[in-house]
Amino acid sequence: KWATTATSGSPQSADDDGDEAKAPSVVTYARFARACEADARCKGLSLASYLISPVQRVPRYRLLLEELLKATDEAHPDRADLEKAVALVIDAARENNDKMAAIQSTSERYESLAKLQHLIFDPTGRFTLLDAPARRLLLGPTEFKKLCRKGPKTFTFWLFSDKLVYAQRLPAGLATASSYQFQLNREMRLDDVAVADTAFGTLSQRSTRRAAHLLKSGAAPVVPRERSQCFQLLSSSKSFVVEAPTLRIATEWRDALATASSSSAGSSSSSS
Repeated sequence: KWATTATSGSPQSADDDGDEAKAPSVVTYARFARACEADARCKGLSLASYLISPVQRVPRYRLLLEELLKATDEAHPDRADLEKAVALVIDAARENNDKMAAIQSTSERYESLAKLQHLIFDPTGRFTLLDAPARRLLLGPTEFKKLCRKGPKTFTFWLFSDKLVYAQRLPAGLATASSYQFQLNREMRLDDVAVADTAFGTLSQRSTRRAAHLLKSGAAPVVPRERSQCFQLLSSSKSFVVEAPTLRIATEWRDALATASSSSAGSSSSSS
């Protein structure tokens, strides 16, 4: 019925109010779908219901074959074929479940990234989180103090599987007036990012001038990482020191950055 209605035209429906504001193709399909669902031959089921039917039948076939197998004697000539059929339908059901779980996971991840992107304002309009299907959010949002020229400033960081993003939280008034909560400061490709220890445990332990001197000279001994909330982020475009809120968060981010950077660099090398 769905196919014959589609080829014979798009019947009018009594419930078309508001459709004129949509694109013509959407209007055509909406009318067609409603007409099909209203047809007695479709038994009130939607197209989605019919599309999912083959998937839902697999578990039923499994139950049927397993019951048939139980009722079949070991010596019956059909026993071996039944056992093969049960094994095949079990494999088919497992594959269906795995694929559906993967689709659900991808959909949820994409939706999560889209929501996050809508919170971050980029003055250039080029920022996107939806250009890499495999991208995953690993850590964040986490607030770090970043060592800047005029002293430490607080930024919010997100670590993804292929890049690091940090942004500054917008003032309450601006955030309330728009859907944005942050303004993008920078995004850094992980295949160009390295993590290094630094010479102080917290930014407050050193003056800005002293901290800058230590970074440039490299003469001072580094603080053991288990006692430091700070670490350096090094890249070809930008390098700086950040301070995590706690030692635990510093360790978590330092390890995750090192692992993700190594993985991203390996992926880039193999693809090239």
